[in-house]
This record gives sequence, C-alpha cells and structure tokens, in this order.
Amino acid sequence: MLKAIQGYAGSYSASDDGRIFSHHTQRWLKPAVHKDVGYLHVDLWQFGKGRSFFVHRLIASTFIPNLQTKPEINHKDGDRQNNKVTNLEWVTSSENSIHAVQLGLRTYTNRLTKQEFEDCLEDVINGES
Repeated sequence: MLKAIQGYAGSYSASDDGRIFSHHTQRWLKPAVHKDVGYLHVDLWQFGKGRSFFVHRLIASTFIPNLQTKPEINHKDGDRQNNKVTNLEWVTSSENSIHAVQLGLRTYTNRLTKQEFEDCLEDVINGES
C-alpha cells in the first residue's frame, strides 16, 4: 500500500513494506545506511532543495498515528533496517532504551543484574537520581 508523504504529496510516497517511491522518476529510492547509527536514510527533494530523512521515521509518520506524541520510533525486532509498518511503533525514550536492553542491543554493566540495570535505567529516565 502506498501513501503520500506529508509535505511531499505528489512527489514521494511511502509503502507499508518500508520503501520510498519517487513519482518524479517512477522508481523506488535506494536508501543508504547512515554510517554512524545504522539506520537507512533517503534524500527527498522539493523546490531544488534536498533534505535527508530516516526511512523508519517517514514510514511511521505516514502510516502510524502518534496519538500520545511519543518522540521516538522503535524497531520491534531490533533490526534497524527492517522498516515495515508492522515492525515499527512510537515509543518514549525510556521505552526505547528498555526494549534495547531486553533484546540485548544495548549492554549493561556486569556489576548489576539485568533486572537491576533495567530498574535503575527506568528510574533515571523518570527523573529519579
């Protein structure tokens, strides 16, 4: 399913399988991997100016309502390049951090158990010292 990307209607569309389509060239864009964070990104052009976007953010913004205005997007399976709608969800920073620890994507200190680390992380994120 294709849907127009907000602000780029008629120029670019997002697909629910995680791809971006250019109506100018009638082709799917080939995303690049951001060397620092590993997310896929594409450049969208309008009025002669290009702007880079993370693909997961374009897909989530186009297909997933963010009723609670959560600031981050989580890849449920931990794969930063799997941008299918079914793999994305809006989350808070703490929800994203806890998920990363639970999947083993973010390491924790060996002086604490995994549960102690998760509890401590949640407390810090919620403003406790």
